[in-house]
Amino acid sequence: MSISAQQAKTVSSIAAVASAFLVFVLGGGILLGIWASERADAEAAAELAEAAEREALRLAAEEQREARAQAERDAEEEAKKRRTTRNNRTKRARNAAREESATDASNDAANTRSKPAPAKPRGELKGRATVLVRGDATRVRLMGATGTYSAGPLPAGAYTVQATFPGAEPRMAGTVEIFGGQVAKLVCSSTTKTCSVR
Repeated sequence: MSISAQQAKTVSSIAAVASAFLVFVLGGGILLGIWASERADAEAAAELAEAAEREALRLAAEEQREARAQAERDAEEEAKKRRTTRNNRTKRARNAAREESATDASNDAANTRSKPAPAKPRGELKGRATVLVRGDATRVRLMGATGTYSAGPLPAGAYTVQATFPGAEPRMAGTVEIFGGQVAKLVCSSTTKTCSVR
C-alpha cells in the first residue's frame, strides 16, 4: 500500500509537532525540576540561616544571663567582704575598749591602793563652799544629791566627779567631799584619769 506525497507530508508534520511537543514537555519538566530544586535549596538555606540566628540569639541571651548571675555573685561576695571587714573593725574596737576599760580599772585600783587617803579637813557637809578646778581636764562636773555643778560656789556635800580629758569621752574620775566654808582645789590628771581635792 503506498502513501501519497500529501499524506507523507501530513504525517511528517504531525511527527514534527509531536516531536516538538515532546521536547517542550520534557524540557519544561526538566526546567521545572531544576527550579523546584533551587527553590527547595533556597528554602533550606533560609531555614538553616534562621536556625543559626535563633541559636546565636539563644547563646547571646544565655551569655547575658550568665553575666548577670556572675555580676550578682560578685556583688554579693563584695558585700560579704565589706560586712566581714566592718564586723572585724567593730570587734577590734570593742576589744580595744574592753582592754582600755580593764587597764583603767586596774590603774584606778592601783592608784587607790598606792595613794593614802587624803586627810579630811575639819568641817561639816553643810553650808556653802567654793571649788577651784586645776589640772588638764577640759570639763569637770560635780554630781551630788542637790544637783550637778561646775567650778565655783556650790552647797557642801559629797560629789561624784565627772571629767573629760583631751581626746577621750567623759568619765567618772572619783568622789570628793566638800565641807562648808571650804575653798577646795580639785586637781584633775589625764595621766591617772582621776580628780581629787588637795
